[in-house]
Amino acid sequence: DQLPARKFQSILDVGCGGGQILANLHYRYPSAQLAGVDYSPTSVAASIALNHELVDDGVLMVEEADVAALPFPDSTFDLVTACETIYFWPDLVNNMREVRRTLKRNGVFMVSCELDTKWMAFPWTKIIDMRVYYRDEIAHAMEAAGFTKVRVLRRPGLKGWICVIGTNPRR
Repeated sequence: DQLPARKFQSILDVGCGGGQILANLHYRYPSAQLAGVDYSPTSVAASIALNHELVDDGVLMVEEADVAALPFPDSTFDLVTACETIYFWPDLVNNMREVRRTLKRNGVFMVSCELDTKWMAFPWTKIIDMRVYYRDEIAHAMEAAGFTKVRVLRRPGLKGWICVIGTNPRR
C-alpha cells in the first residue's frame, strides 16, 4: 500500500524468496508481467511452486540470479521491489545501480525492511551473515545510485517496518 497509485505493467522482485511478494504483486497488478530472481535455487523452486499457475500461464518468470548482474536488458521494468533482502546484498550502492539499469525512465524502486534498527537485528546478525541498514543509510544509498524523489515511509502500528522508494530519472 506504499506504492504510488499507478498501473505497473512490468515488475521485478529481487530476492523473491518463497514467492509471496510476487503473488501479492499479481493480486494488486493483475495485468502486469512479473519476474522474480533469487540467488538461492531453493528459493527459486519455492517461488515457482507457490506461483505455479502464474508461471504456467506465462505471467511470471522466476530464475536464479545475483543482484550484481541481473539477467535483463536495460529499461525493462516499471517497478522493482526488494523486500527483506538488501541485508544480503554485497555492495548496496552498486547493486542499486544495477537495479536502476533495469528500470524504465520514471520507474519505481521500492525497498522494504522489517529490521530498521541495529538493536532489532542484533539476534539475527549473530546467526546469519547479514547487514542491517538504518533507514537513512538506505535512502542515501538509493540517492548515490542515482535515484531521485527518494522518500522513507513508515506505517503506523508496524514497529520497525520501513519502506524506501525512489524513482529512476533517466532513460
